[in-house]
Amino acid sequence: APWEVKKGLRRVESSDGVNMMNSESSATGFYGQLYNEIKDIPLLKNISREEFAADTTLQNTILDMRWRGELEGIPGLKDNAEYLSKRYSDVNKNLTFNEIAAMSNLTGRQGAIDYFRSLRHGTDFKLPGKNKTPSEYIKSYREAFKTGGKIKGSDGRACWDGYRYAGTENGKDKCVPFEYGGFKKKCKYGCW
Repeated sequence: APWEVKKGLRRVESSDGVNMMNSESSATGFYGQLYNEIKDIPLLKNISREEFAADTTLQNTILDMRWRGELEGIPGLKDNAEYLSKRYSDVNKNLTFNEIAAMSNLTGRQGAIDYFRSLRHGTDFKLPGKNKTPSEYIKSYREAFKTGGKIKGSDGRACWDGYRYAGTENGKDKCVPFEYGGFKKKCKYGCW
């Protein structure tokens, strides 16, 4: 998947790695991948949800497969974006190709179709479960690109290069070294 998609999804789905396991669903890791959807693929054999949440290299591999449509029974995000950007061009003019792909990550292909149909016909759209609205999702996705890809802490400042925001502890922002696949990654212009 393009780095822009990964950067935006990482922001909206896990708050840049702060929330790696959703307690309301099986959404797991940087990109909120539904563990229940992917747990039976051979690459995840003997990998628990907790192990998947901790293995960002594996998360990237699975998202790349999902982007390309290589996960059985799960339409590819790229294919979704191509279809949706053409079929619903009259109602998605304010979204980029990658934002349309991200939208299908939130809703699934059919959910995105239903959402764009609702825009076209002026009807209500509500996702099942506890989710952001599509507008809230895209707003959060776009936030990843406004602060150099960094989340600002309670003091209004972002962590320094090579570190990521990991929440607030005892009233102070906590910045931890950014790790990627178990390795610390030094990032000059922010990590993704």
